[in-house]
Amino acid sequence: MDSPFDDYRFHFDELLKIFEISLEYVSYRPKVIASGVSSFEAIRPENFVLLLNMLERMGLQINTQRFVEILLPTFVARSKTIFSSAELEFFWYTKYRYKTDDIILFSDKPLLSTEPIDAFKISNGFILSLYKNDENQETLMLRIRAPKYRKRPQIRRVVCDDCGFECQKGDPESSFLHRKEHKRRLSWLKPDPLPIMLLELQKDRIEAEHVSFISSCWKHKEMYNRALAFKREFHNNFVQWSHNGKEDIDAHGFLFTGDKGEIVGACAFRNRTKDGQHQRWGLLWIWFCPNERRNGHLAKRWRMLRLRF
Repeated sequence: MDSPFDDYRFHFDELLKIFEISLEYVSYRPKVIASGVSSFEAIRPENFVLLLNMLERMGLQINTQRFVEILLPTFVARSKTIFSSAELEFFWYTKYRYKTDDIILFSDKPLLSTEPIDAFKISNGFILSLYKNDENQETLMLRIRAPKYRKRPQIRRVVCDDCGFECQKGDPESSFLHRKEHKRRLSWLKPDPLPIMLLELQKDRIEAEHVSFISSCWKHKEMYNRALAFKREFHNNFVQWSHNGKEDIDAHGFLFTGDKGEIVGACAFRNRTKDGQHQRWGLLWIWFCPNERRNGHLAKRWRMLRLRF
């Protein structure tokens, strides 16, 4: 470009800086492994689509859809679990197109008025609101609103009364995680009888409730869940039972069952005997689901536990 037109030169790198997008040095695949390469600056495809998306959200008449349709199949595969910020933008593009929150551009001067001086709709449906200085009508802020924008419910922090899970009400992702965790936690907070435990109880109740390093994996899983509940309720630093229980031969546990055979709680003991001492056992932790506390489950087994440990 000739020097008289330098003032009208389009600086692409300056535009990228506004959206915090960086260029990368790339090169063509070398024909000889040991030879050098010539590198040049380029922008990754997903970052380029991110740039187009941001410009479209600002009201520019850009069709980002066709680029999204090209790249999206490479990111919707279930095997992909980690997304960059750019990939997330066009992963959600189709669902939230023209529905995103307002974009607000400020000048470096303080804004005194909170009401727009002028507002108008452009041809693609975006609404531009100008906030100006009362004295000289200098524009201090520009608000860009999408055509299909709807105010979303206010997100607020809530704690589930049943499972104790903390989530953000109004956030779909947080609600999904709550539903998933809610079902899992209720399996020990409000347990149902386990068929496999009912079969064990028919043989020998005490041995059915006893858990050691040679016990079945499902028993260790039930012990771990109660140990996890104990950790959360009393804010311990770690869970005092392993998933499979095979690593600790000195730990013994008991799964307390109710009248219907449901597992209402658990406790764990550890052998603390040192060389040359009499055998000594210590109670590590004990936990019951809230609805079954003070119902006499421990009192029924206390004599047996004292004799055994």
